[in-house]
Amino acid sequence: MSLIDVIVSDRFDFLAGGGETADLIRRYPWENTPVGPISAWPASLKMSLGIILTSRHPMCIWWGEDLINFYNDAFRQLIPGKHPGSIGQQANAVWKEAWPQIGQRVRQVLRNGVGTVEKAAFLIMKRPDCLEEVYYTFSFSPVAGSEGQVAGMIGTVSDDTDHVFTERQCQTLKEISLFNRTCRKPSAIYMQTLRALQQRNQYDIPFAFFYEKDKALHLNAYTYIPVSASTLPAVMERESAGQLWPVMEAITTGQPVIVPQLSEKFGMLPAGAWSRQPDNAIVIPVCHRASGEVYGALIIGLNPYRPLDEKYQSFLQQVTDNMAADIAAVSRDYSCLREDAQQHLLRLAAIVQHSDDAIVSKTSEGIITSWNPAAEKLFGYSAAEITGQPITRIIPPELLDEEVIIMEQLKQGNNVDHFETKRMTKDGRLLDVSLTISPLRDAAGNFIGASKIARDITEQKRLFSSLRESEARYMQIAMDMDAMIARRTRELTEANLSLERTNKELEQFAFVTSHDLQEPLRKIHTFGGLLHNAELNNMSGASRIYLQKMMTSAQRMSQLIHDLLNFSRLTCTDDIFVMTDLNDVMKHVLSDFELTISQKKAKIEIGPLPVLHAVPLQMNQLLFNLLGNALKFTADNRQPRISVTSRLLSNEDCSNYPELDPAKRYYEIIVKDNGIGFSQMYEAKIFQIFQRLNSRSAYEGTGIGLALCNKIALNHRGCIHATGSPERGAAFHVMLHADLPE
Repeated sequence: MSLIDVIVSDRFDFLAGGGETADLIRRYPWENTPVGPISAWPASLKMSLGIILTSRHPMCIWWGEDLINFYNDAFRQLIPGKHPGSIGQQANAVWKEAWPQIGQRVRQVLRNGVGTVEKAAFLIMKRPDCLEEVYYTFSFSPVAGSEGQVAGMIGTVSDDTDHVFTERQCQTLKEISLFNRTCRKPSAIYMQTLRALQQRNQYDIPFAFFYEKDKALHLNAYTYIPVSASTLPAVMERESAGQLWPVMEAITTGQPVIVPQLSEKFGMLPAGAWSRQPDNAIVIPVCHRASGEVYGALIIGLNPYRPLDEKYQSFLQQVTDNMAADIAAVSRDYSCLREDAQQHLLRLAAIVQHSDDAIVSKTSEGIITSWNPAAEKLFGYSAAEITGQPITRIIPPELLDEEVIIMEQLKQGNNVDHFETKRMTKDGRLLDVSLTISPLRDAAGNFIGASKIARDITEQKRLFSSLRESEARYMQIAMDMDAMIARRTRELTEANLSLERTNKELEQFAFVTSHDLQEPLRKIHTFGGLLHNAELNNMSGASRIYLQKMMTSAQRMSQLIHDLLNFSRLTCTDDIFVMTDLNDVMKHVLSDFELTISQKKAKIEIGPLPVLHAVPLQMNQLLFNLLGNALKFTADNRQPRISVTSRLLSNEDCSNYPELDPAKRYYEIIVKDNGIGFSQMYEAKIFQIFQRLNSRSAYEGTGIGLALCNKIALNHRGCIHATGSPERGAAFHVMLHADLPE
């Protein structure tokens, strides 16, 4: 694991220990998907991922309206041709083969918030080198989002392909026996066997043709009428038979022969249950195993969506063996019947022995007659100790009534499919199982027992139970959070109301204080002015100085009260934001400073300024104070130069100011001068109220102007910064919103 993986794992511990798929999830660019970056994922998604990534059962999560796909390591074996490209994709694209079957159920889960199951759904899955027939069981449960709504779903997918194949093949072999039980001639066996194949299993045997061996090879039975005599002639001479089909090779060697590339050799052939005709066929000799007598050969088209593995070929061999046994029986070949029956049982046993599912047979009285290795593994009983015992040995006492109901269903000729219940192991453990049970009948059609296929679904049930418990815990947490949020909302509402009352009281206090303080100051100005005009010539030099100081202090006090009142109004302003052209505002400010600019012979350069959504009065105060500040702190040894410019900040520029929202756009207003400047270490201080870097005797002012500028920038969801150097001037940078409010 790389250093980056370790860091990510530490940050997102719910992805820890999830194997290869968790690594892919860590590295995937989720910020480009509707799910968003990992850091923004809701707790329910993280919790669900923690569950599936540590499970050994194939599990997946489909999240959001787009049903974005997540899955675990065990899930990879179900989609070998689609991994790892399926991570982060929409579920209906990943499972496009299955969507016609499961799409409606998925929508019901999202709409109703209730789990659902689609059992043994038939799919044609894309494998790395072929298309393949598979059967998957999908189980879905809703997952709640942060507000209690259905935000996604968690699913388990189990591969039931072997189970379906085993059940289908066993049923086919039973049907062949039923079709042939009344036959009295070999020709009837030929026709009835292939009729059974045509009616019962066109999946594994899309087409079949039987050539009887005589002096020549005669086409005596078929599942479909041959397309043309050139493809399947009614009679093939032994010497020329190999030119079309390798029938004589199979009969001579006694071994099956594969016939590839059917379309190229023969053109159109029957497709059986499929829309695509077989690519390959197999020619199997039909011969009696004990005597070696050869009756002919069976040409079988192979399932185009299933590889010819050992189980598939064993089933096809069993079909021909059954056919040979039935031919021998009607031919009165009694000496070979025992060996034939034994071979038949051996073939059937091979299917049962190699099955991954527990297969059990029992009599009509419920006595166990067969018990395969998978049953030994599942229930803990060996075949020797359980055969001859009642089936109730593995049924919990409280579920014994189920057996009576099941047997009644079987006696009526009904199958029991995918029945979920509980069964008991030798050591007393209870297992969750899915049962498929078929009736067994004798040659006369009488019910004599049942064949049962059992699949362990304990782990699947445990996972769903764990998921439901986790959902319940999460919902409780969500409810607690809702209550906490509601409580905090009430507290904040009360605090806001209290703050509004306080602000109104402060505003009233500021107004009253301003009025009460300004009134005596106005009298000081008035009477001081009268005294100055009437008695100035009669005053001593000291009296004149005292009078001047009194008038100056009163003027400064009046200005201080005026600035304080402006500052307090910014805190609780009700001013309305409108589109404001800063070029027009700047013209008014320049007009106010026309005399000062002329007296100081200052050179002012004004660049194009933006139009903003702002409070016009506050923009006037902002530019007035910044320009006034530049005109106040000029250097004595050079002509004052002041520039006012603006620009639209780039995303990179915005990243330099942590106060700004990186998702928004901002204008920067720069007011730059060549005045006395300041040391950069005092940047924060100059924006604090009543803070001054220079003496009042050298530069007039109240120490409120820049604090007011800072407050205006904050009111407009921006910020202000300053750069400077002693004797080299200063620059003030104001960042203001460029976007209209949402």
